[in-house]
Formats: sequence, C-alpha cells, structure tokens
Amino acid sequence: MIFEKQCVDCFRSVKSDEIGLRTCNGAPSKTSPSFSLTDEQKKELAELDSKYLAKIAEKELFLKEQIRKAQIEGKTEDVQSLQKQLTSEVRQLQEECEARKEKLRAGFGKNL
Repeated sequence: MIFEKQCVDCFRSVKSDEIGLRTCNGAPSKTSPSFSLTDEQKKELAELDSKYLAKIAEKELFLKEQIRKAQIEGKTEDVQSLQKQLTSEVRQLQEECEARKEKLRAGFGKNL
C-alpha cells in the first residue's frame, strides 16, 4: 500500500515507497540500501517518520505560542531566544529521526 506523508527534512510530501530510499529532493540517499525494502520495513520507517513529525509539531505549537506571547509583551530578546530554541530543537529531532532510521536500515540489511 502506498500512501503520502511529509518528509521530516523539508516537509515535502513523499510516497511511502520512497521512504528510506531517497532524500527529499528525489536523489538517491547516500546510504541507500543496495536491496529493496519490504512493505513491512517501509511501514516501520514511515511510522518512525510519523512519530517524529508529531514530536516536531508538538514542539512547534508550544514554542510558537511562547514566541507569540513574548511578541505581545514586547520581549524582543525572549522572542529571539525562543526562535533559536525552536530551530535547534526541530533540527535535533530531525537528526534523531534520521539516526534511528539509519539504525533500522542497517538492521534491515543484516536480515538478508
């Protein structure tokens, strides 16, 4: 089954059969497996992406609300600090997701 989801790196919609095999821009991943993923493996990667997309969305909602409050109160330094925090935490979650996907892919290769 092929379904569309959003890529963690750039939030571009990708089909599930692309997950784990290509980067957001459509180029083969540097660490693309030299074997085809099973539907179950694709599903595992998609579930991991979905989990991290939810974490990122939750973090964005919380911090953007904090930014909005700081803007209303005229706290420019707090706004800048919160924006940096948001960028940093989103990047950290994206990197964590990619690391976990790489670990999964490595495990997939061992099961051949």
